[in-house]
Amino acid sequence: MFLNKFFKEIIFFISSLLLLICSLLYIFFYNTSEASFQFLIELNWFESYYLLGIDSISILFLFLTTFIMPLCLLFNWNLDKGLNEQFYFFFILLFLEILLILVFLILELIFFYIVFEFLLIPFYFIIVLNNKQSFSRNLNIINKKMNAFFLLFFYTIFGSLLMLMGILIIYINLGTTLIPIIWYAKLNLNLEYLLWCLFFVSFSVKIPILPVHLWLPEAHVESPTEGSVILAAILLKIGLYGLIRILIPCFQEATIYFSLVVWLLCIFSVIYTSMTACVQVDIKRIIAYASIGHMNICVLGLFSLDISSILGSVILMFSHGLASAGLFFVIGILYQKFHTKNIKYYNGIVSVMPLISICFFLFIVSNFGMPGTLNFIGEFFIFTSFFKNSIFSIYVCIFASILLCSFYSIYLYNHIVFGNNNRFFYYFVSDLNIIEFFILIVLIVFIFLPGFYPFFICDWLKLDLHYYFYYYII
Repeated sequence: MFLNKFFKEIIFFISSLLLLICSLLYIFFYNTSEASFQFLIELNWFESYYLLGIDSISILFLFLTTFIMPLCLLFNWNLDKGLNEQFYFFFILLFLEILLILVFLILELIFFYIVFEFLLIPFYFIIVLNNKQSFSRNLNIINKKMNAFFLLFFYTIFGSLLMLMGILIIYINLGTTLIPIIWYAKLNLNLEYLLWCLFFVSFSVKIPILPVHLWLPEAHVESPTEGSVILAAILLKIGLYGLIRILIPCFQEATIYFSLVVWLLCIFSVIYTSMTACVQVDIKRIIAYASIGHMNICVLGLFSLDISSILGSVILMFSHGLASAGLFFVIGILYQKFHTKNIKYYNGIVSVMPLISICFFLFIVSNFGMPGTLNFIGEFFIFTSFFKNSIFSIYVCIFASILLCSFYSIYLYNHIVFGNNNRFFYYFVSDLNIIEFFILIVLIVFIFLPGFYPFFICDWLKLDLHYYFYYYII
């Protein structure tokens, strides 16, 4: 027992140490005026050459990863599990964090693909084998969990096989899979169109874009709170990171050629998921569909091919990671107290849980982009780019989706927090404990502080964005 507790503390220390290292890297990047990759590391494994490196874009996602993972470990600290089961869960989360860090460091396609696939392994344990004592007695629970994982597995494998096909084609034609070299390589135009389609389908599964989105709501519903937080805050960003790092810089002509198709897909995805979220009764499904809408707005910003819109998309990715993490933490706290995710059973919690009601409100207003939050900064850059470029129809569609987002966000908050509470239902309920309050307040600070002063993010991001997307802004 003592040894398991000791290992659990060691894992938390390692995760916190990774956050400290990433924070030091951020300080270094903020004080530099150089664009492109730094801290390049060359690896030679099995007679193959791999390259690792970081820039301001990857350091932002590295900070998001190393910031969210210790909070997930803290949230799981005092849950009612045996120490053995809790230790294994901590180890799985640490293994997942290392894989996610590698994704944002890799500058070689084969290595990127391998890590991209390995992410499925820890998520299998998180979704299916978490809390095994409860579902071993209920066949219906394990069937739902297996269904959620199989959806995630088959959708991801389908997209990844297409990516593997594209990587092989690149290697046959160029003799290398190093991403910085592919940026400047000249490919046949028809071949570039084919490669763009292969990579876009693969990344669109991870984002996700309709119609390859069905795995996400199921995965969120069947995951524990920590799994939902990691899924929404970090894993969805891998597809968008692939667009920034690989798709748009490597296949420039094809990106311009297919941009209209992407706009139409994303507009349909944003409006459809916003309307779908309005009719859900499971709280996790509401936030899951909201996440799909926000991710598609990010894709719209990337494919507007305007530097301010691309900057807004990157900021929105980061801010959505914080806001969605906060929302899923709040839902997880409510589920621990009431053991249900059905919105119909909640009303009037403000009278017995004022602290969680205030934190929930701040995450809700951040989710639909209230001024003063980091979400507003990202959405503002994206909207002004479309308005500036006279793409009025897309501007109107996105604005309508934001109104829908505001509608279901306010409805969700109003239904849970206000109304006449059931005194018997809430009689033994307590408010936030110290750990829960610390987790939520830290997320709130990082959402609102950059929202009032976003320049320390924008200044060092713009340098690398100009460097990588010079083809579109000359």
